[in-house]
Amino acid sequence: DMCACPASVADAKCEDASKVVDVLLLGPPVCCMKSQFETKLAYKGIPVDVSDMRYYVMNDGEAGLGTALSLMK
Repeated sequence: DMCACPASVADAKCEDASKVVDVLLLGPPVCCMKSQFETKLAYKGIPVDVSDMRYYVMNDGEAGLGTALSLMK
């Protein structure tokens, strides 16, 4: 299940115990929040990264999924 949402919504979803979050990919416009999310989610072991600008601009969900899957390994 993939979800594209604002950072504030992602933050709430990651904190919600009923939601399963395997990986968090941030859009390039909020790349400055990466360390904040890494710190916040470290205890859950959720990997955090910033989506490649090319995938983001081209709205390439398949490439984004590939990135997310590689972070889960």
